[in-house]
Order: sequence, then structure tokens, then C-alpha cells
Amino acid sequence: MAILLAFVLSPAAYYYVGRTKLAVINFLTLNYLLLGIVIVPLHVYKIISDAKAERGDQTTVR
Repeated sequence: MAILLAFVLSPAAYYYVGRTKLAVINFLTLNYLLLGIVIVPLHVYKIISDAKAERGDQTTVR
């Protein structure tokens, strides 16, 4: 859902994944001077992937 949101409204995608400061920066810089169309979906995907990996490490029994 967040990646689709990143294509349509990138500040909302950052807010959706809990990155409020990035959402404000993205909004104030007009979507990183329109480069955000490519950058934001990739960055949101990396944030989600890192969160899943971190959560996976915490749930394994050692």
C-alpha cells in the first residue's frame, strides 16, 4: 500500500511508514524538485524491507 501511495502522493507515503520529517521535507521541496517520482517509491520500499528484516531478527529464537 505504501509503495502505491508513494507513486501518487509521496509525502503521504512517508507519513504512512512513520517518517514524518521526511514527509515534511518532501512536501516543502515540492517532491524533491520532482525527482521524488523515482526516488520516493524506492526509498519507501527500502524502509519497509529494513523494518521487516529487523522484525524478523527479533522473532527468531536463539
